[in-house]
Amino acid sequence: MESMYNFWGNKLCFHTQEVEFGIKGCKGNSLMSRSSNLEKGKWIGILLFGFSVCLLLTGTLYVNREALHVRHLFGDFYLPPWNGFVRITGLEPPADAKVIAYAYDDWIMDWEYYLAFETDHKTIERWLSAAPPLDVEIWTRGPAPFEALKPSFGMDSVMQWHDENGLARYDGDERLVRLVTSDQIWYAAVDRCCDGMRFHDGSLVVLDPELNQVWVASWGY
Repeated sequence: MESMYNFWGNKLCFHTQEVEFGIKGCKGNSLMSRSSNLEKGKWIGILLFGFSVCLLLTGTLYVNREALHVRHLFGDFYLPPWNGFVRITGLEPPADAKVIAYAYDDWIMDWEYYLAFETDHKTIERWLSAAPPLDVEIWTRGPAPFEALKPSFGMDSVMQWHDENGLARYDGDERLVRLVTSDQIWYAAVDRCCDGMRFHDGSLVVLDPELNQVWVASWGY
């Protein structure tokens, strides 16, 4: 309902299809109601703007989650992929490393980091002669525990099965199968999880002096 006065001072009230203006003297409306509506509209606009800013910031953080979360998680200032490697192993990244596989992924409650690379034989021998990472006492000769091969390093996951004699057999990417079948590798592993869920949360470092390869993974599911 809208109210106007003509030249002679007579009040004119009429409806509009779009909005009813609150002019004092028309039934059900007033100047104060119009002001109140404008005030509400202003606050709605502010809230929508704030919500949009939050969405923008959330998207920015999501896109940069690797740099932010990994730096918080691993606590160092090396660029990916070496930030996780340095924090997990305490070793300096080799200058001649050739990356085979790398990824850092995090979900709502789960995350995983993995890095595989090739380097020179002297570097691996030097690392093997020193104390292993992950606060374990000694390097253990392979094969590595199948349960500790949680991340698939972006390759075909390894599946375990048993033949008619009860012997464990493995299918999957041959590079990963080697980690759980070869006695030519050395590894350090830590299980941070709980009874009945072995290596549901853990870390694994594998050195392969025969192929001059290094495999590092840390995860929490």
